[in-house]
Amino acid sequence: MSGMKIFQLNHAEKIQEHAQWECGEHDEFSQEHIEKCLNKMLSAYVDDDRNYVVDYAEIECTDMCSYEHCIRYQNGKTRLYDVIKEGGGGAVERDYIPAGRKEGEIYFLGDRHELLKMRKLHALHAQDASANGIRFATVVDNICLRDVREGIKRIDMPMDGLPITCEANIVSMGNCRIMRESDIPEIEKRLEESMKYGTCYSLIKLTGEWVNPLCTEEITGNCYEEDVGDEDIIRPPCTEPRHHQTMKFDTKYGEQEGLTMLSTLLCNRGGVITIKVHGQIYLDRIIEDDIEDNIEDRIQELMDSIEGKPVSSFDEICKLPTVEILARLIYQEDRDMNEGQNAVAFSIINRLFSETIFLKRTKSNSIYSVITGSGQYDSLVRDSKRTPNSYRPPISEDEISEIDLDGEKKAWENAKRLAAVMVIAIEEYGNENEGELKDNDRRENVVIKGDLETRQQIVDFMEQLEDMNGQPIKNEIDTRDSFRSQDGYKDEGYGKTEKGGNTFFWDE
Repeated sequence: MSGMKIFQLNHAEKIQEHAQWECGEHDEFSQEHIEKCLNKMLSAYVDDDRNYVVDYAEIECTDMCSYEHCIRYQNGKTRLYDVIKEGGGGAVERDYIPAGRKEGEIYFLGDRHELLKMRKLHALHAQDASANGIRFATVVDNICLRDVREGIKRIDMPMDGLPITCEANIVSMGNCRIMRESDIPEIEKRLEESMKYGTCYSLIKLTGEWVNPLCTEEITGNCYEEDVGDEDIIRPPCTEPRHHQTMKFDTKYGEQEGLTMLSTLLCNRGGVITIKVHGQIYLDRIIEDDIEDNIEDRIQELMDSIEGKPVSSFDEICKLPTVEILARLIYQEDRDMNEGQNAVAFSIINRLFSETIFLKRTKSNSIYSVITGSGQYDSLVRDSKRTPNSYRPPISEDEISEIDLDGEKKAWENAKRLAAVMVIAIEEYGNENEGELKDNDRRENVVIKGDLETRQQIVDFMEQLEDMNGQPIKNEIDTRDSFRSQDGYKDEGYGKTEKGGNTFFWDE
């Protein structure tokens, strides 16, 4: 089986998982059985209009990098590197510093604020719309923003009255895990855009159009009545029309095929771009409201469980429910509801998945272990002189003197909400009971260290929710996992960012 065929088969299995199409017997049967099940699933899949891709669908590339990239100018060299792997691979350099660059100057590539634009497919060509008033995407929706801005390619905007979400189809996939010395000048020519959209903006080289499989069910090898079993033998064309059903649309370039979750787009750098989420809204608003209400009910239930009673020792803190320990930690580390508390919360998520020095400091890979482990968060280890604090939260006016009572209580309530959101996020996407646990730890909120896909799902979930002020819970520290707090914690790393009075670093 060819490499692309294997890739497509794996992608079909992902689609099956998302579609929740399951015979319930996969674990007990052979790969042949699984492929037959996929065959049946795909038969239904190609007949379902809801599985076609629409404007603002999520896309992913096999060569996307999960970590931030940097360019540094130092010692007569220009160095492009992955901030996690610097010094241990994942870096290239050349022997000059361009005019205008200062010694030691460093630029981080890929701004998380722009992620809503990155990794999205914008449908601009089809003249028909889906039932919910959003354009379907077609195979010609494959022009990158850089080529449009630099006049290499031209894109015809539709005139059908529907809103246009972007001036091109693909902005960027973020940072590319492939690094070559020849990439450095390409990035430098477009440094401002690369700092905004990642290295992919400067390096992307799309080839041809999106490709739909010639026969959808051929992906599983079960399209024909008899499987000849040899890739070198030429098989007759498939005669099953239903295997080739693909919606077509009138576009500026004539009639074109619509994209499905099985469509692929190649990059000359080696990446394969596929559809991660098709973007169609096929749930009734009532169902969506029920889901949102259910999440809010769970958040409130957890917040209500946090008592905030005074304690006198670290041992007493360790006996509290995990969600309450989390809330106390976030509150003590930062009172800034707009940025600081969010940054503290996401630093906990980053440490939970980190494979750096924090792995050595924790008992195991659970929230409880990370927040109570040795050398983690100083605000839980000892009673702070400042009142209120993690040992004495602001639950009554008697415990607060000569400070902003209203502000302290709001900060405490927000810390409780962030803690509840984090616990629910890990319950939704974590790997309950799968991670490694050690003595005296809790079998809850467990993840697998280094599982960056799950980490991103947790981050995405949290960013869809709001804080107590009705503001989005944003991760503005990326993967930073250590910080020097305003109370004097001295741990340092590199790649710093300031949030709410704390300085956040990547751990060295």
